[in-house]
Amino acid sequence: MAKREVTDLLERDPEQEEQAGIRLGGLLAVLDETGYGGEPRLEVLGEIVSGLGDRFASDVRIQIIALNDKDQVIGLAGTSVSQGDPGYEAFAEATELQGRPSRIRIVVSCR
Repeated sequence: MAKREVTDLLERDPEQEEQAGIRLGGLLAVLDETGYGGEPRLEVLGEIVSGLGDRFASDVRIQIIALNDKDQVIGLAGTSVSQGDPGYEAFAEATELQGRPSRIRIVVSCR
């Protein structure tokens, strides 16, 4: 099982985080090149912290999108927090991949 850190592939937009009233911290991305059956698997861990107080001000959705060198989506995972929840949430999200990622985009949206 060949695991390697690929945190340097993460792309995020601090403006999206600010608009949603959160900040992401402690991010770590790990690629397991052989996964569970020979297919690569990506795991992203991190923290979601309210930027506006001790509770989340809105519902926030976080998508983790793995892309290959042709900008095709090869894996997708996500997590969310709800308005009124305590303002801290740690997460660990994993997805099977359809190839090797060249970048990992993190998209934050609020509802």
